[in-house]
Amino acid sequence: MGNIHFDETIAAVAGLHSSPSPSPSRAASPRGGGERLEDRQFRQMQEAYGRTGGLVNGTEAARRLRRYCDQPLSTLARLIVARSIVCFEWRSQLLVPLFQFEVADMSLRSSVVQVMREFSSVLDDWECAWWFSQPNVWLHGEAPVDLIVQEPTRVLAAARTDRFVARG
Repeated sequence: MGNIHFDETIAAVAGLHSSPSPSPSRAASPRGGGERLEDRQFRQMQEAYGRTGGLVNGTEAARRLRRYCDQPLSTLARLIVARSIVCFEWRSQLLVPLFQFEVADMSLRSSVVQVMREFSSVLDDWECAWWFSQPNVWLHGEAPVDLIVQEPTRVLAAARTDRFVARG
């Protein structure tokens, strides 16, 4: 793609740069410590995703896909636009957690796609990434990211329950 970075291109295509302003849940901490809630959430997500393969930027995700498919940029772009994968923007960079891909061939875990379908109309990209990384009451305090491989049915049930709660 020449000198244009994949992260910038895919973020523009997927509309990731078009969010108007930070949501109230991501604003500065009311305690006055100067640290934003979003910064704390990112560190927590980074820790959770670090236990399960880590986070890569869009360029690295496409590079890894290149080994297994002919059109890695298009493949990744389609997954993002369809909201089939967990990805989010952090400091103008697209980040993709690796837990959702099989290590052997970078194929997408179908259980992640199913969960993402549950949330597509009620949570934004950041909220989906946050949901996977946080302890969940329906999973007895375990984070979905830690259980998605071994117990996908339980994680999907928790997502369905939380989707109804999110709809309010």
